[in-house]
Amino acid sequence: MKSGMMKKQLIFLFTFITFSTLLFAGPKEAALGVLKRRIPQLKNRVTFVEMPQTSEKDIFETEARNGHLTVKGTTAVAMCRGMYEYLKESCNCLITWEGAQLSMPNVLPDQALRRVEASVPLRQHFNVVTFGYTTSFWSWERWEFEIDWMALHGINMPLAMTGQEKIWQKIWKESYGLTDHDLNDFFTGPAFLAWNRMGNIYGNQDQVLNMLGNSPSGQSLPQSFIDRDADMQRKILTREVELGMKPVIPGFSGFIPRALKTKYPSLNTWTPTPWNFACRSSLALHGLDPAFQEITNKYIDAYKAFYGDVSNYFLIDLFNEIDPPKTISQKDLANIAEEVYKSLSKKVPNATWVIQGWCFYYQRYWQNVQNTASFLSKVPNDKMIIIDLNADASEVFRLHPNSVAQKPVIWSLLNNNWGQRTRLHGDLNKIASKPIKALKDLGSHLVGMGNSSEGIENNSVCFELLYDNAWRNTEVNMNDWLRRYAEQRYGTKDPEAFRIWSKIYNLYYQSNEGDPTLPYQSSPSVKIAQQTSPQKEEKELIEMMLAAPQKIRSNKLYQRDLVDVVKSYVGNNIGTSIWKVVTSIQNNDRNSTKYREEFNRLMLGLDALLYTQEQHRLSKWIADARNYVDQENKNYLEKNARLILTTWVAPSWQGYARREWSGLVGDFYRNRWNRFFDALSQKGFEQSTFSKEIFEWSNAWCSNTALQPSAKCDPVRQSKELIKSIDQLYSNMPMVPIKK
Repeated sequence: MKSGMMKKQLIFLFTFITFSTLLFAGPKEAALGVLKRRIPQLKNRVTFVEMPQTSEKDIFETEARNGHLTVKGTTAVAMCRGMYEYLKESCNCLITWEGAQLSMPNVLPDQALRRVEASVPLRQHFNVVTFGYTTSFWSWERWEFEIDWMALHGINMPLAMTGQEKIWQKIWKESYGLTDHDLNDFFTGPAFLAWNRMGNIYGNQDQVLNMLGNSPSGQSLPQSFIDRDADMQRKILTREVELGMKPVIPGFSGFIPRALKTKYPSLNTWTPTPWNFACRSSLALHGLDPAFQEITNKYIDAYKAFYGDVSNYFLIDLFNEIDPPKTISQKDLANIAEEVYKSLSKKVPNATWVIQGWCFYYQRYWQNVQNTASFLSKVPNDKMIIIDLNADASEVFRLHPNSVAQKPVIWSLLNNNWGQRTRLHGDLNKIASKPIKALKDLGSHLVGMGNSSEGIENNSVCFELLYDNAWRNTEVNMNDWLRRYAEQRYGTKDPEAFRIWSKIYNLYYQSNEGDPTLPYQSSPSVKIAQQTSPQKEEKELIEMMLAAPQKIRSNKLYQRDLVDVVKSYVGNNIGTSIWKVVTSIQNNDRNSTKYREEFNRLMLGLDALLYTQEQHRLSKWIADARNYVDQENKNYLEKNARLILTTWVAPSWQGYARREWSGLVGDFYRNRWNRFFDALSQKGFEQSTFSKEIFEWSNAWCSNTALQPSAKCDPVRQSKELIKSIDQLYSNMPMVPIKK
């Protein structure tokens, strides 16, 4: 009996110790977890040591002797960054969204003691809308990779916007007596929640957004999604906090259900102008209403009870792409911001208000420096951080030197990436120089560098350079940095790797100007049909890549680069294919059938090439969406996932989140153009009538649950075939002009 009791006690003690170790894992254990998950072949060759935190900036030290690497760091993130820098610089390794290059010597090279201090205390990651365009349906496996990727790149301040609907549902129902029916008119579909949270889109019953509809259970947002999203946020926050990150969690920004005003008519509310003059207006609680403090209290209590006391950084955007009412004076602006901050600080005394600086650049109202200065004037400078989220294009702190520049600022890269558009683009020279210059000009007011692209998983080179900058205080030599990057990406010092990347850099990464829309992605019209000529330099790059040594061609990251360059080349030249079809139809040319076959071969060939890369598959996006909810709501989630990539919210927004993805190219874009060719062939064709019909067809396509299957192929062989097809495209050109 005693023996059995002792056995149970030992089991309990062992379980408690094991649980405690997991729950309270220290920085060394957290860094080791990243190592085991991402670079398991090194698990017995790296030792992590915690260093005392003597300043607000992270520090790491690395030293390698006799095949063993020792990494010291002030935090788990600093340790991970130190290990990653050693692997990049000494072993030619690279870990990116699209894959890892981890070929390394059997014996780790020696490295003398190296000490590095971060140039800024905070390294930020994500835009609020990234949680719509990219992460909406991520599995835990995908999230786990992203958090590890963040740690390896030295990121310690990720936005954490997932899972807040669970908290709001609880507050509105339990504290204010609202019903599920009331909330069905408040929340949007999953992919559009980012804009619902910012007060831009209200519910799904909008005359523009009614295409989103309700789930089969009658809800605008399925309960199974709300619950799954909350479980995901728990995992996300647990891992981020374990690694010593400082996640930015959502605060109360004032947007409330209409039913709350109906039930409590004395609330002081205002109605923003319809977002983009298209969507139904949200409802905002005035910042000076005492209920703002009450709701803030209830929200923070509920958030902490559910997710834990995980952060003192709260994202609160009162006016993101929303102007204040005309009745609000500059004095009112100052008082509103002061009261919102007080509402937060009374509940969380050490709270920091984080705000996106987009409005101070984008909206005419906030371009008025006095309006912005008034709004920011009464919030203590050390209690607000402004994310300058389009700093590579226009630094807001320079537009507002007496207000924004007086607060702590994060220089953040948007990279002209709207809606996770996938074309190769970026300005590496700006990324190399502008944040370092901002560091010199702002001094201690620049507290961070980061990434605010609306979508991620593309143009990794830009973000590799960005986060390298966060651990140095001098501008990189672009030529030297690019040479090392090419060696790391392809795992070889073969000069051909640098030659390829020099060409890629010259073609795609020296400017971020212009509209990146490809002809086939545009809403069909005669105006889109344009005769072009093959881009000579792009073709030369492809031929160079195809002639690379086998060691390079067998590299997975090389194959991704090849696919990205070829999709650009083919995508641009498909405009000529469209032009050939249109001119042949307009002139009753008997070759129109042949030209349409040529167009379809190109589109399906491009679709097959894209399918070779998992991140370029619509089918993967759809599968993730369907797997996020219960059986009843899978079709609803798929429709929502398709909508954000195609029609978005209105005819003028079609293709905002355009992507070069298999499934979209072979099924959606190809069929949309074929319908245009059919319509153009009929007598009495009118563009306005067709545009209305094709928008309706596009919405109907979003309700499908099947895709044109993509052919499977080898990316190198398929690239060669597509180059031949483009050559043939120009070998039989019609000699007649297009009729506009």
